[in-house]
Amino acid sequence: MMSKKQTVRRIHFDDQGQDFLTWDIDENGKVLECKPFMGGMWNGSIVDFAFLKEGRRLECDHPRVGRCGIKYRVVKIENLES
Repeated sequence: MMSKKQTVRRIHFDDQGQDFLTWDIDENGKVLECKPFMGGMWNGSIVDFAFLKEGRRLECDHPRVGRCGIKYRVVKIENLES
């Protein structure tokens, strides 16, 4: 049985010395992995696709905090093989 390929996107944030530089999200916008640090904080959040554009700041729904904005701009979005 073949498994369905999952679409994963890697979001790269502007490096301003923060603890995370990339998020990997699934096709529903769910943060699967936050690197290099802060996965325990951000994994499981849901990215609002209306804000997912290079040069913009993201908004997401955090499982514990609710709606929040990310102050670091998106500098690159890439599609990953999964």
